[in-house]
Amino acid sequence: YELFEQKYKECEKSLFLVAFAYLHNPEDTKDCVQEAVLSALKSFNSLNNKEFFKTSNFIEGILTNSSRKSVGDKLSNSIL
Repeated sequence: YELFEQKYKECEKSLFLVAFAYLHNPEDTKDCVQEAVLSALKSFNSLNNKEFFKTSNFIEGILTNSSRKSVGDKLSNSIL
């Protein structure tokens, strides 16, 4: 897990900023980043080239999907 931790620390701030751009709430952003990191950790070993960790196809893609889902969930809950 050391390599994962190193790769995560390299992009931690940018991940927060990406999620915050969607969610506009620090607490929701932290939750979303945490969820994305957990998901990335689960699939990290299947990533053939670890240098692609920060790409839109891996951690940023997971985070973007998680952020969009959170926004959709919030909209659904506010309508109900």
